[in-house]
Amino acid sequence: MLTQVFRKYLVNCIKISYFLWFSPVVWNSARSKIEFVGEQKRRNVSQGQRVFFSLYVFGMVYHVVAGDAPADLKLQAMAIIPIFVVVLVLTWIWSRQISSLQLFNSLSKFEDYLVREYGNVIDWKNLVAAKISTRGMALLCQSLSTALIACPFLSFGFVLAKPCQPPFLGSMTSFWKGGVWSDSQIANYFTLPFALVDLWLGFSCSMGGGAFILLFFGVSVTCFLEYLDVLGRYLNLAPPSRLRLTAGIKLYRKIYIVERMLNDAFSAVVVPSLLLNAIGVQIFAGFVTISKHSLIPMPQFLLFLMIWSNSIVFNLLVTTLSSYVYGNSDRVIGKLGEMRGQLRFPFGRRLALKELKSYTRLKIKFGNNFFNGMTPLVNQNLAWNQTLSLMLLQQS
Repeated sequence: MLTQVFRKYLVNCIKISYFLWFSPVVWNSARSKIEFVGEQKRRNVSQGQRVFFSLYVFGMVYHVVAGDAPADLKLQAMAIIPIFVVVLVLTWIWSRQISSLQLFNSLSKFEDYLVREYGNVIDWKNLVAAKISTRGMALLCQSLSTALIACPFLSFGFVLAKPCQPPFLGSMTSFWKGGVWSDSQIANYFTLPFALVDLWLGFSCSMGGGAFILLFFGVSVTCFLEYLDVLGRYLNLAPPSRLRLTAGIKLYRKIYIVERMLNDAFSAVVVPSLLLNAIGVQIFAGFVTISKHSLIPMPQFLLFLMIWSNSIVFNLLVTTLSSYVYGNSDRVIGKLGEMRGQLRFPFGRRLALKELKSYTRLKIKFGNNFFNGMTPLVNQNLAWNQTLSLMLLQQS
């Protein structure tokens, strides 16, 4: 599924990042894999841009927390800052750790194996006939790909219209006092350069690598559901036999290994960061979109609307699909157990039982916990309750 549907979104993200000299990796089309950049000059430039982007994000956080901006402007900034913070964390992970690259390349090879060995039960090229989860993730990838390009330009227009808007660069300078931009001639000269710097750093946020990991995690979860679906369809082929059971256990073992690779790459830092970011952005962007729409001119208002809608869809869709992995793997193991019971010889049943007991249900982990059926409901309940609380606090 990664190779048939989602690769174009991920590879395009890497190609744009490489073109802008942000990316520490490059797409090798001849070998169909991601590799680290070998050119020293590119590595140095991308490293320098990450350092500058880090200083920019630290300045954002400091001036919103310790600055003298009005509360309304700080709340608007809080809909944007969590995105920059989590992308900063993911960008440094992207540049330092090889696990996410290995996972991408391993999934590509694994899918080539699935297409070669189980092509009779796979129809990944036909997206219309794909699972609802796959179609939903494809739509989310299209929406996020559009937002990654549109949001920097919307923020550029926002800064041109209001140079002192937190958390952007103008609010960190001495030209801004108490939420008002200086009317001096030199301040007017710096308006456009500041907006251009914000535009460039906005693209650094969109294409610096953090957004790739965000997309890749959602795609990986969707691919796991497709792999389990392939295994389920293969097991349902008639008639059941010892050979089909053995092949099914072997395929589940391969999926199990890939699941371990995904959790090793994402569970410790990436997934908790994404969860906290998605909930925080949904809360503050929802509050600004609903309560402050009359204060923000068009088309700059579309920036907050786009952020809010994408955060809701990502938070709801990815957590829901992650929770499905556990239930679907439980059904597959149950089917394998039924096939074991249909074997003719006791020795074969005992051997198959021993193999099945060595495997557990697949889980998408965050920290020491994992996604279950209640996780999406808990997240949405928290986000909407806090959004309504902010609206009530504003009115009181």
